[in-house]
Amino acid sequence: MFALEKEAVLAWSKYLMVTGKSENFVEKVFKDYVSRQWRLFNKNGCGPLKAADLQNNHCKEQYHSTAQQQVKIKCGGLLKPFPESVGCSGGQWSALPVCYSEQVNGRVECKSEGGVTVCKASCSPGWGSATHPLPAEYKCPKTPCPSFTPHKCHNCTQNSVCKYHEVCTGSFGTCRETCLVKPCGVNAKCLSSNHDRSCTCVSPWKGDPYQGCRSQDLQWVQTRGVPNNAVRSKTQLAVCRAIGPDSGWHSGFVKNQRCTYEYDWREYQANSYEVLVDPCGGRGWKWMEGAQWNMVSYGESKRFPGVKYYVCSATRDGLVGKLFNTRQGFLCHIARYRDTRDGSFYALVPQPCA
Repeated sequence: MFALEKEAVLAWSKYLMVTGKSENFVEKVFKDYVSRQWRLFNKNGCGPLKAADLQNNHCKEQYHSTAQQQVKIKCGGLLKPFPESVGCSGGQWSALPVCYSEQVNGRVECKSEGGVTVCKASCSPGWGSATHPLPAEYKCPKTPCPSFTPHKCHNCTQNSVCKYHEVCTGSFGTCRETCLVKPCGVNAKCLSSNHDRSCTCVSPWKGDPYQGCRSQDLQWVQTRGVPNNAVRSKTQLAVCRAIGPDSGWHSGFVKNQRCTYEYDWREYQANSYEVLVDPCGGRGWKWMEGAQWNMVSYGESKRFPGVKYYVCSATRDGLVGKLFNTRQGFLCHIARYRDTRDGSFYALVPQPCA
């Protein structure tokens, strides 16, 4: 522009000479113009306006800028500018521009301090960086300023920043599915919500779903034979139950395809009965001597309401009977010719089978 204006002045001076104007006048006008331009060049300009990735690097020479000039800063790609615009005053730009990347899960704050551009990148609450636990700081004391790419806040520090079904795996961890971080026990179903999980046993398994569902209920099945998975006494007698004269269930043992049981001091045999079977194939039960807290119960007495019946077998001959608490304590009631009340017995109890 300066060169073009100079050409214009020279052309005008030639015009004055042709028209007979004073040479002194022409010389004075030209000198005044040149003097003003040099003052602008030496004093009023702010110099180059440069920064890495800055798209409008149009102020490259001293005379490309003038006092009070405002320049809007624009960066390439997804980079953000600081500041959004700069002004030329007193031979200085109001700030050194810098192009920076936005902080992932955080923010970048920049300011100009004594002619130095300072940027700080910090993570939002609940987020952090395992490799850069402290906020990142950037300083640029002179132009051109390099671009600023802060570290990424990819590590969670709180569950609240994770999805509803996720949890944070540590102080500087990652958001992962709750059921993967804290799985349920074996044979249990896991449901995650609100950064926690709940566990339930998958039928027919039972037990503590958080530790493992390792048991299945023993089952009574109506049959004419003895299934392979039938529960047996130590003398290999299959456990059965049948409806007695009181219309209640009474446990006993299978003999000659009949269920033999005791009722009111007498031996009874039933053609229609149910056999106790183990879905775990023999691993879901055991005999323990004496009364136990977790004995297998199969019903209540019709004659004595509130009295529970349990499965038992005699220690001396393995005959299976029904066990309940009497005035003399727990006695195993067995179908025998005599000694139908036996205080020496095994109680049937369930046990984990997986």
